[in-house]
Amino acid sequence: MKKLLISLFVLSAALLYVSCEDDSGPDTSLSTPSGLAVVSNTDSTVVLSWIDNSSAEAGFKIDRSLGETTGFANVGSVGPDITTYTDKDLKQQTTYYYRVYGYDGSDQSEYSATVTVKTGETYYGNFKIQTTMTLDAGADANAEIIRMIPGSETQAVFVSSAINRLTIIDYTESSFSFGATYDLDPGSATAEMTSIDVSPVIGGENYAAVCVAEADCGKGKILFVKLSDGTIVKEVEVGYNPDGAAFTKNGTHLIVACEDDREDRPCKPADRLGGSVSIIDLTGGIANATLAQDYLVNWDDESEPEHTETSADGTVIVSVQETSQIMIFNVADVPLDASEITVVDLPESSAGEKAEPDGLFISPDGKYALISSERNGTLQMMSLPDGTLLGDPYIVEADIPAPPYNIDARKSKKRTEPEECTLVVKSDKMYAVLALQESHGVIVYDVTDPANPVFDSIAPAGDLDAVDGDVGMEKSLIGSEGLGMHQTNGVAFSANERQGSITMFTSLWARDK
Repeated sequence: MKKLLISLFVLSAALLYVSCEDDSGPDTSLSTPSGLAVVSNTDSTVVLSWIDNSSAEAGFKIDRSLGETTGFANVGSVGPDITTYTDKDLKQQTTYYYRVYGYDGSDQSEYSATVTVKTGETYYGNFKIQTTMTLDAGADANAEIIRMIPGSETQAVFVSSAINRLTIIDYTESSFSFGATYDLDPGSATAEMTSIDVSPVIGGENYAAVCVAEADCGKGKILFVKLSDGTIVKEVEVGYNPDGAAFTKNGTHLIVACEDDREDRPCKPADRLGGSVSIIDLTGGIANATLAQDYLVNWDDESEPEHTETSADGTVIVSVQETSQIMIFNVADVPLDASEITVVDLPESSAGEKAEPDGLFISPDGKYALISSERNGTLQMMSLPDGTLLGDPYIVEADIPAPPYNIDARKSKKRTEPEECTLVVKSDKMYAVLALQESHGVIVYDVTDPANPVFDSIAPAGDLDAVDGDVGMEKSLIGSEGLGMHQTNGVAFSANERQGSITMFTSLWARDK
């Protein structure tokens, strides 16, 4: 009897062990397929592809749903090592969601990321940037910063800092020309127009906010310029050396990054640390603009704001360059105090270089920020509004063929120098687009997975024939700093400060029109 009881106990324990094993979930030996994408689609057919990351699967199963997160049902399967599937007999003009997973008997991998497609719409799986043309904007004019004009499909504007001029660009998908020019009076012979941003349509007009820095160590100011005729509607004094500005998406405020760089301003007093962020209230209209707050960013001698961007929910991000930080707040909290500010320290690159962020952009949905860092030549994605960094800093130099692109090989830092940047969403993919000052180019990455950028394409900026290809492997003679891109039509421009030129680029979908 004792032997029987022991045998039954052992058998029960074994059965319990097997039962626990059966409930443990997917077999982790099956790696999750990645890179699920729509290759093509028609009114009734969708073709999918993905990457096989496992050698142990019996095949792949494809799920489809009409909802983004629920209602998935299996619609087909393929054998091992097959990474495409065609889904047929679909409804026209209908949005479908797909996911894929590997299986082997009753075991399965985790689900892939979901991809979305609307039947009957052309799907673009890549950006494929190409240079369209370049125009001379004046060799000594310093064409520096360029912006698309919100609400327009055919116009942009750039500032030439050395001659205090705004120039309107008229463009199609295949060419551009220079339109109206506005020569502005910055108020003194020692003042310089350093940057611009363009408002959404306010009362039927777009306004350029022009940053004016005083070289004689006086405070800076913003000129609000009506773009339809070049009239200066209002001037507002801000902090020292304003270097970047951004309107809120609803046009109620302008955020100004005031650098107050001691290196460029030897007359700066020793006890004036860092810079500031000036916040201008526009709720009473452009003509009644007032300074709501000049928030001091003075926690370090070199905490100097460089650029700023905003999102539709009021989130504001500011690059604090020399201390390699990003500052985050919400305009609804103005006037600000320290408790309403989040400061994120950016890590060094894998090569051990500090970041020194420059360009910023916030995704259309407000969930992500793109950071381009000039010193270590990286891009970095960040979630908003919490400021969590996603993945590691991505060094772009490995994706730049040199020649024909320039890399300043004399230095360990600022070899490619990413400057202004943008994020664009097309066909369920998000792309990061960056201007490279020392590499005379604009480079594109697929950041649909924000933690894992994937190189897409690169295209040259500037008139290369005029500078013998600009491949001296030293300081670029073209100097692509400014970048502006339309959020939907696929047209982009770079402002090439050192050469004094403007270059137009197009995406695959712009050329497909």
